[in-house]
Amino acid sequence: TGGRVVGSGGSLHNLGALDPHGHTDDWAVEFEQWLLDVVEGNHFDRLVTKSGFPATFSRAHPSLEHYAPLVVAWAAGDPDRPGRRLHHSFSYGNLGMSCFALDIGHNALNRDVHDAAPARGSVTGGQADLEAGQAHVYIPGYLRS
Repeated sequence: TGGRVVGSGGSLHNLGALDPHGHTDDWAVEFEQWLLDVVEGNHFDRLVTKSGFPATFSRAHPSLEHYAPLVVAWAAGDPDRPGRRLHHSFSYGNLGMSCFALDIGHNALNRDVHDAAPARGSVTGGQADLEAGQAHVYIPGYLRS
């Protein structure tokens, strides 16, 4: 038995901060380093807890549609196992293109379908919800304020 979950989004996605000359700003490098440390360091809670976010979070992701796929893919797999970065680059200066591989553990494959019932709202809750400490995803218990 096996499975694969694919989450598609930019690891850093702020279209207003693109640079046609390709210069990457320090805040973008810092956010990508934080993301690498979280995923490869097996710190799923920091990925989903507002108090664990770096100061650069809202600049890196003004909205959540490119951040949420990483959360959903890791939660759907095995949030108790670290991931690993397979690719890292920037496009147009500040558009993060990191790609992570996340394990699907035995326990994840045996979860009851009821464990995946909708939580509060939708995956595109938005920045206002995040600032209020309410991130939204379809896997209950995985996004905490």
